[in-house]
Amino acid sequence: MAFHDYREDTEGTVDSWEVLDQQRADAPGNFIVPPGASMITELEYHIAPDYGAAGIFRVASALRLQGAALKTDHKPMYFVGPAGGLTVTTDGVVFALAPPARIPVAIPVTEGQEWEGAHKFLGEDLGDVQGLLNVTYNGPQSTPVIKAAEVREDDLADATETLVPIDTDVAEGTATQNFFAPPGTSKIFAVDYAVGLDVAGITRFAHQFELDGNGLDMKIKPQRWGGWCGMQGLSTVGGAGFLAAPQRRILDLPVHVGRGNPIIGRAGMIEDDYGAGTAVMGLLYY
Repeated sequence: MAFHDYREDTEGTVDSWEVLDQQRADAPGNFIVPPGASMITELEYHIAPDYGAAGIFRVASALRLQGAALKTDHKPMYFVGPAGGLTVTTDGVVFALAPPARIPVAIPVTEGQEWEGAHKFLGEDLGDVQGLLNVTYNGPQSTPVIKAAEVREDDLADATETLVPIDTDVAEGTATQNFFAPPGTSKIFAVDYAVGLDVAGITRFAHQFELDGNGLDMKIKPQRWGGWCGMQGLSTVGGAGFLAAPQRRILDLPVHVGRGNPIIGRAGMIEDDYGAGTAVMGLLYY
């Protein structure tokens, strides 16, 4: 039988973590694993942006889990959240239900123990962003047991066809480092990725993402794929918005463990030079 719980809170400063410890007036505090629960099987992470001034804004986000209840040697665990772009003006209206990031996982937990969820928005100082995390315990399991999860982010270059290393660690917000497979892991199960977009004008968008480096235990490198495609017409007149959940690629890539074996993430635009963007990549290890 599945068990469900949620927490929420508002983040007001770009690149700062806000602990999700509110449940309105009822039972605030960190998550407590309910009786009979043994596994987190889904994270459903919502964001609700709220802007204090008119403008065009990139939206990108990340989620952090930590605490004694999580039965893994590699904590905190980080995941990619919703992303996109929004226009807010004084003479236009935006009304959009933002799709959440539904993140299938299999994270063993200890009944009765406490763990913490926190959220962060990335790229630009957007004003306030409400974060909300729904958690499912003991639901249908569609992934192997996830031992570690990392996220990196970076601003993309303005020029089309230019690849950029995605190596800013969301844990600190400024530290630059590649991905590294932690001890006790053997494969990357999946990569999640999303892009915050910032553009005045009508444009199509498409991206290339790739993984490279000695941390991949394979002969053919880099491993590449395309994604995060569509079109938008954000402008300084009226209001418009595009928000989407991160996209997931199931990879099952063998890895070399250790700090001497970097896994290098890169991303770039492959259609239209739309200006600024923030790419976010997350790796799940088992």
